Amino acid sequence: EQIDEAVRKILDGEMTGDYADRQLSNLDTPQAALANLGAGVRPNLFINYDFRIWQRYPSGTYTGVPNNIYIADGFIILSSNRDISNTFERVDGGGIKNASGPNCRIKKRLEGADSLNGQVCTMSALKSTGFFTKTVTITGASETADIIEQFTDDPLLWLHPGETMHAIKLEQGSTQTLAYQDDEGDWQLLPQPESDYATQLAKCQRYFFRSTASHYFS
Repeated sequence: EQIDEAVRKILDGEMTGDYADRQLSNLDTPQAALANLGAGVRPNLFINYDFRIWQRYPSGTYTGVPNNIYIADGFIILSSNRDISNTFERVDGGGIKNASGPNCRIKKRLEGADSLNGQVCTMSALKSTGFFTKTVTITGASETADIIEQFTDDPLLWLHPGETMHAIKLEQGSTQTLAYQDDEGDWQLLPQPESDYATQLAKCQRYFFRSTASHYFS
């Protein structure tokens, strides 16, 4: 119970610094301590957070000019140069790679996003170029708008040529619980709630629907 209370205080920002580390396994960061304890990881408000599910492109490859289109389930891609084609690839073990082409914006519509208005939220992304995280107070969000645009002018928004985004998370609170650094300084993903493939696929199937002419003409 004492450890659970320490986890809660770290997640809520009430406990920081060396004292927090001593309370939670004496590790370098709260995230490392959470990984060691296997507890305290918040739900991810994004589904398909590691880009494993591509129902529209089951081969795991897209080539073309992404103009506000869905590629990996739930994620909209917008090219910064609509005269040049991009190739996106699904990465084994999780991730989406901008294999060729210009910079692209990652966008996400979130069901119930308006309920987050006025709340402090943290978005984090583990990319091949590093780990990025940012905390903001959500304002003016709606279900039709891109929730990621709340985190403006940030590496979280962009996928550069040759870069891979391995995982992304939006969570309520002022600290991230997506990843931690191990003893070698490498970033590792924390085990996420409901992150198994079957659960994520079922959630994606709730939104995916491909219409054909036969649905309208018989």
